[in-house]
Amino acid sequence: MHMYRWLLCCVILAACGPRKFPKPDFSAVTFAMTSQDQLFFKNVRSYYYQQDLDAFPGVELYRWKPVEQDSTQLWLRPIIAMAYQQGQCFLLTETSAYLRDSMQHVLYAQFLSNRVDSIRLEPQSMEDHLRINAFVYNAIDDSARFYLYHHNGNRQELLHNETERNNIRKMIRDYLRITAVL
Repeated sequence: MHMYRWLLCCVILAACGPRKFPKPDFSAVTFAMTSQDQLFFKNVRSYYYQQDLDAFPGVELYRWKPVEQDSTQLWLRPIIAMAYQQGQCFLLTETSAYLRDSMQHVLYAQFLSNRVDSIRLEPQSMEDHLRINAFVYNAIDDSARFYLYHHNGNRQELLHNETERNNIRKMIRDYLRITAVL
């Protein structure tokens, strides 16, 4: 009898699956911060971030900590940039020196259905940064695998660590809360 209860619990837990949030509407982002969401981020969520006050005058940058600084590694991550005087918040896309120097600047996402989608990693505006991060967020949400090509044509996987993928999702969700999309 105990075995059946244990088996029933296992079946119920397996049926739950991973927690999925509804897909956010990235087209609703206006880059404006509400004071309430800004206060929530400063008092509660900023604890998880490494704050950089010196990169740009009047702008505070927030990176998820700990931050990988090895320039021989391949990485891509979002940064939350808050311009308090303008009342705006932006997502920036930070890449490793290795990615900028040794890779083609196109990020590919291969989905479970073997469909492949891509996006250029050469942002020219805040909207471009947002598009790149929305692409990454939605592809992570759909369990896609990411890869880039070296200049010599060899393929290399990116964002394969589940912790790294979850941290990126958390950062982008925090950004969407600050801009009142969530």
